[in-house]
Amino acid sequence: MAGAGAGKTLTIMGKIKYLINVKGLKEEEILCISFTNETVKSLYEKLLKQGYDIEVKTFHKLGLKLLNNDNISIINDNYLDFIIDEYFKSFIRFNKKRVRALKNVFYTETSIENVLKTSEYKSLKKLISTFIKLAKCNNYSIKDIFYIYKKTYFMEKDIIHNILDIYMIYENELNSLNKIDFDDMIIKAIKNVKDANLPYKFIIIDEFQDTSQVRYDLINEIIKYTQAKVFVVGDDWQSIYRFSGCNLNLFVNFNRYFNNSEYYYLRYTYRNSNELIYVSSQFIMKNKKQLIKNIE
Repeated sequence: MAGAGAGKTLTIMGKIKYLINVKGLKEEEILCISFTNETVKSLYEKLLKQGYDIEVKTFHKLGLKLLNNDNISIINDNYLDFIIDEYFKSFIRFNKKRVRALKNVFYTETSIENVLKTSEYKSLKKLISTFIKLAKCNNYSIKDIFYIYKKTYFMEKDIIHNILDIYMIYENELNSLNKIDFDDMIIKAIKNVKDANLPYKFIIIDEFQDTSQVRYDLINEIIKYTQAKVFVVGDDWQSIYRFSGCNLNLFVNFNRYFNNSEYYYLRYTYRNSNELIYVSSQFIMKNKKQLIKNIE
């Protein structure tokens, strides 16, 4: 558990050095995971300069590796937006009562093209797209969304109904085109772990505060078949990927998800002054769900 500028990357490098030089692990028995291509490249190059050729991947690249023997074709990232537009053009324009949130727009605009340009439609489209992506990030099935639909009322029920329609159309389109999206890359990779014969004995994860449920499921599946140990670094005060499915509970309640856990604290930061650390810490701790850290 770290603060900003407290040496997370240095800690990872020190752990790898210890595992190889003291514990005798081979380079191929260690897997490092970070969240962006830039951080992966930076960490790999730093390790290489120290003489360690360690596998460093994003979760998606790890998923792609596990799917390597399949004929994988990834759908354009804008395809979900295309499906949403087509849905409203072809179906909802003749079923206006299904979306009360857009009812006034349908009555005031002269064409469906004008409807799609309104701020109301753009907001709804963003909501639907985000909902579906978050659902997939957290491994929600159609059945899970249908359960949400049954528990909602009034205008929200109409919107969830639309989401269900669009989700099913989107999944059917992916299947018919024999393509997957980025979230599928991890979901489908989970099923391939048991046959992958992975060599890992230690998994190291950077920025663990930004892990999603489906990413945790992938790691948990790898542990199940390899008995690998896990070492993570992160800072719940710097969690910024909630919009893409980050589940902060995985970090805050780490010991509920991983048995026999031990916590270590990186308390000393060399990035900011003591005055700034004090003011920012006081502000962040207004949120009682944040973990208490005495940063210096």
